Amino acid sequence: EKTDLRWRLVYPAFLYEDMKTYAKMAGNNAVLMLALTREESYFNPNAQSYVGAVGLMQLMPETAKEINRIRSLGMQSLDELKDSDTNMKLGNFYYNFLLNNLGQNNILSVASYNGGIGSINRWKEGLEYRDIDEFGEKIPYPKPQNYEKKVSRPYWNYARIYM
Repeated sequence: EKTDLRWRLVYPAFLYEDMKTYAKMAGNNAVLMLALTREESYFNPNAQSYVGAVGLMQLMPETAKEINRIRSLGMQSLDELKDSDTNMKLGNFYYNFLLNNLGQNNILSVASYNGGIGSINRWKEGLEYRDIDEFGEKIPYPKPQNYEKKVSRPYWNYARIYM
């Protein structure tokens, strides 16, 4: 039963109201952004990856600076990437950039959030596939190949629980 409170323990919706605001501002699906954030940092605003990604939505500093510059989002320093609101705003606009550059395809955009838009575009050109699902299975590296699945599982549960 979706009303069983145990689901909310497994799939917490930390910052969901704020995420809805930033997702709407950027033109994204808020539930998808919540699932992506869960996978990226498990809602830890101080998270930092071994490659240098920072904050809730695990943004690379150079990517955050570029999105901030393009969209004039008001970030003054990279220290702000640990601020939940700043990170969610930048992360949503970055995701929307990916979405707009990958034909509004969420599967490609989610994979690109992890593997990079350049890699996704190279793989789209170099791999033989019949449909987007087959493309996802043929991504040559396990991490971006599995990342879309790791985001889509909680997405469907979040959608079922909170919508």
